[in-house]
Amino acid sequence: MASSKEIEILKLAESLAREGGYGNFSFREIAKKIGIKSSSVHYYFPTKEQLGAVLAKNYRENFFTKLGKPDSLEPKPPISRLRALFRDSLMLDKKMCLCGLFGAEIDTLPEVIAKEVELFFRHLEDWLIEVFNLKLKDKKQNARAYALREIALLEGSMIIAKTYKDSEVFDLILSGE
Repeated sequence: MASSKEIEILKLAESLAREGGYGNFSFREIAKKIGIKSSSVHYYFPTKEQLGAVLAKNYRENFFTKLGKPDSLEPKPPISRLRALFRDSLMLDKKMCLCGLFGAEIDTLPEVIAKEVELFFRHLEDWLIEVFNLKLKDKKQNARAYALREIALLEGSMIIAKTYKDSEVFDLILSGE
């Protein structure tokens, strides 16, 4: 069980990372904002690499817990649930998808973090393939292509909306109008 201080460190680090990527947080900055010594952050996470890996893993696990099973129709159909998670990140949290930001930095991330980010995208791809396999009547259609397009649409829509500083662009892109 994580301590309250460890949870506080993780929440702050995730918030900072979702605003600007892996380079957007440091142990010194986290310690200052929480009101502890930098060595206290190191007590819970000996290296930034370990902290980043835990962030990506926790993000992935929390994301898929919220998303639910592909064949579940409650409370909304699966694609609607997925899109709502991305939309809520952008509209309510005013932040990007952590793994999307880390994915853009994949070539410069420590390997342990890069693996967690890849797991997020592989898991999302598999989840969507299952959704599209349930949905597609013509099984000759490529569920993987649909899955990858949906991921690109969601991540790209977030980037454009953030770039324009206009979160409504996200909805406009997804509406296809």
